[in-house]
Amino acid sequence: MNRRQIIQIGSALPPGVTTEQFALAQLAPIVAWPAVAKWSVSPAATGFLDRIERNAIRMANGKTAIAGRFFDTSDGAGTGFSIQDIQTGVVAPVFDTSGDFTVGVRFYPGSLAVSGGTWGGFALGSYSSANNAWRLENDTNGKFRMGAPGGLQSAYADYTGPVVTQSQMMYAVLRFFRSTGTMNLRINGAYEQSFQNNALVAATFAAELGFGLYWDFSTAATKYRSTQLVKAVAANAALSGSDLTVLEAYLAAAAVE
Repeated sequence: MNRRQIIQIGSALPPGVTTEQFALAQLAPIVAWPAVAKWSVSPAATGFLDRIERNAIRMANGKTAIAGRFFDTSDGAGTGFSIQDIQTGVVAPVFDTSGDFTVGVRFYPGSLAVSGGTWGGFALGSYSSANNAWRLENDTNGKFRMGAPGGLQSAYADYTGPVVTQSQMMYAVLRFFRSTGTMNLRINGAYEQSFQNNALVAATFAAELGFGLYWDFSTAATKYRSTQLVKAVAANAALSGSDLTVLEAYLAAAAVE
């Protein structure tokens, strides 16, 4: 992998870099880490520069002029990138899902009121077609469910954790453990839910990742959740132990990117 190095490992903490960012930069499995900030908008204004790969993490369908889509969250806890349509979903079009993986996000949800078939909250996962689709999404009651290839999924009714509430910051970590066929969801570093099926051990997961986007089987189309994306990270490992602690500390921190 052709990597960019923005933090010199072993050096003193550079100005403008938080301790949480510094710790996260040292985790080898991290493969996608877009800096969701105005300073990171790519020269073509179609995506964000990534802290790991040289290529930019870009907008779905080539959306441009994205610097104007940043807003301060009303709780003063950071700046979010506004996702209000499919074109502004943030996508990593190549993401290795052949083994274990982790996706972490911090977001500031919009209204859960249904409008045009969409509502607020957050979604992530594959987004371009039904082939081997996988996802995390919330319903209009603010409850989450995990979806996997083959139509396998957890149930909204089984989710008993913190619900998505408009204008309330939240962070989520979705992990996949291939050896056991288990998808695991953690919300705000406290609530945890798992969904297991033996068929997932050998299942093919679509090798792409969308932040704010997912594939909706009921309408056979790409959908989005109205939200402000604050932080996004992906790893080619199911982070656990101290590595998971580092990731969640980064997502929990209110510092602006």
